[in-house]
Amino acid sequence: MKARANTDNKFLYKYLLIGIGTFLFSLYCFYDAFINYPSQRPASVAYDTLLADIEERKEAAGENAVNWAEIRETEWQKISESEGWPNKPPQYTADDLKNNINFSIFLGAVCGLIAVPCCLWFLKNRGTWLEIDGTRLTSSSGQSVNFSDIQTFDKKKWVKKGLATIHYSDDGVEKTFVVDDLKYERAIVDQMVTEIEAAIPADKIINGPTEVEIAKESEAKQAARQARLKELEGTGSD
Repeated sequence: MKARANTDNKFLYKYLLIGIGTFLFSLYCFYDAFINYPSQRPASVAYDTLLADIEERKEAAGENAVNWAEIRETEWQKISESEGWPNKPPQYTADDLKNNINFSIFLGAVCGLIAVPCCLWFLKNRGTWLEIDGTRLTSSSGQSVNFSDIQTFDKKKWVKKGLATIHYSDDGVEKTFVVDDLKYERAIVDQMVTEIEAAIPADKIINGPTEVEIAKESEAKQAARQARLKELEGTGSD
């Protein structure tokens, strides 16, 4: 068998979309932290000062009946108009803005740390492949392993994660070759694994069943399921 498994585009572009999405959100967070929130700070400081001043005047006035809400609204309108600010009181206090800025910087940094590795992973793996020619498995990076050099074919992570690790010897040096059926075209990679297992002794396949055993087990379950359905159908017709 000679075949090539190219990178699975769905799996590949998922990382790109995650990278772009988190990068754009990171920019949005930094915009808030360094432009949006700081631009609101002068109005917030002025409004906080006005509120503190009115509180002092309320204490000094004692029980005198005064509409402090109307006074606050009137004085803020004068201040906002003189400074060119909106007449509506600021949404955040100065302290709130400080907390918002710190949180936006933190969130932007976290998103950036997610975006960069995802985009780099996409660039690194775009156009990569695995190829088999009947006696040898080769990757686009240039790594190659002869079936005769395989010491163990470890399938510990194969069922749950689609990862199998080939341990082999290359001129006396112990090396590993990872077979990934999530990153590459799954159907072709599964065929490659079946061929590799057929070419090496069974005792070299460790920590998991062979593809043939998995197929037989699946067929047995399917047959049992069909038999059970027929049994239920027969019971219902009676």
